[in-house]
Amino acid sequence: MISISHAMRVAALVLLIVLLPAAARGADALEVGLAATDITPKLDPKQPIWLAGLENNRAASGVHDPLYARAVVLRGRQRKIALVSVDSIGLQYPSVLRARAALREFAYVLVASTHSHASPDVIGVWGSTPAVSGVVPDYVRLVETKIVEAVRRADVAAEPVRAEYSTADDQSLLGDYRLPEIYDSVLRVLRFVRLKDGKPHGLLVQWNSHGVEPAKNFLITRDFMGATVDTLEKRHGCPVVYFQGAIGGLMGTPDNRFRDEKGELVRDGFTYIRLCGEAIADLADRALRQPQPITLAPLEIYARPIMIPLDNPGFRAARAAGVLSRPVFAWTGRRDQKGDEIAAGKTDGEQAMETEVAYLRLGELDIAAIPGELYPELARMRTVLTIHNLAYQGRFPRHDWHLLNLDARYFVPDFLEFYGRINYLK
Repeated sequence: MISISHAMRVAALVLLIVLLPAAARGADALEVGLAATDITPKLDPKQPIWLAGLENNRAASGVHDPLYARAVVLRGRQRKIALVSVDSIGLQYPSVLRARAALREFAYVLVASTHSHASPDVIGVWGSTPAVSGVVPDYVRLVETKIVEAVRRADVAAEPVRAEYSTADDQSLLGDYRLPEIYDSVLRVLRFVRLKDGKPHGLLVQWNSHGVEPAKNFLITRDFMGATVDTLEKRHGCPVVYFQGAIGGLMGTPDNRFRDEKGELVRDGFTYIRLCGEAIADLADRALRQPQPITLAPLEIYARPIMIPLDNPGFRAARAAGVLSRPVFAWTGRRDQKGDEIAAGKTDGEQAMETEVAYLRLGELDIAAIPGELYPELARMRTVLTIHNLAYQGRFPRHDWHLLNLDARYFVPDFLEFYGRINYLK
């Protein structure tokens, strides 16, 4: 656990991770509310719900456990923000913008996904075939509406609280399925305690793992993330919101971790999901045995949209075929500059998608919101770098560029090129 005296709190909330230690700041009043709305799709044989995350042509045949949008609203004296976790493979940025448009009274609304591989396709690439979109637009609109509803309910439920922060570490609950093996095995918990009666008002739990993902599964499920939330809600009698962290690399649940009463390895996928979720809930309870007070106000938000080059040939082909409906723009060579929108069906030229990065400074808690599957080696960085002379720090020959596995377009002064050499400090 990181010492509270250094005022650093690690919170990798798809996607959230600490950046810098926070200097001590003045306390501010804090009210917190939590709420959830059901986003489970209705199954209709006439309109299949295609499950995302694995192979194509997985039409949902039933619901193992319901999906939710869960919201945490934090209100300070000057502003309020919402942190939303959606049981989804990865809700797209345009959906986030549409939900925010209905919540303009909030200074910021962060939306993250739990990345369940047995939730509806909201991207497009998991339809009946790779050439057919798996997105059901009515379902995406439902999720957007339910996000707004969850935030509003959480806002109504807000009460004065004090906050506690704690961590626990257990690498045995993770598996790393790509080299190099690097883990972020720290579970982080925020507990909100009501001032009026000292009882738990809610928990925010963050862990870093893909789901169990049972083979040949056609049932909708939150995976272990749902089992963790359900277990903790029963134990603590309050709402629980789970946020996914650094799962790239590839972080997943461990093989051969759980055994049955006879001592044999558990092979049933949904039994494994339950046991894994309960084990992570146990880890959260272990962390909560040593809580430390934390100040979560004032609420400071720094967010900006950025452009990301669309280099993946499969994604470009899917966009041209209409499988991906997300807007694509001409790549200008600058992350802070949006080009003209490119019409569907066009495949030539450099293309980019718009997304967003954010840094939330909540009192003593520093959070970065980063899209995609963040590598755990980035989540674990704790480095202070002093620069004496940019010309002689981190410079490498141009012929080593291939070792970075980056497109040549990044070997320019705006990115990593520095007087004909690679400069890592940039």
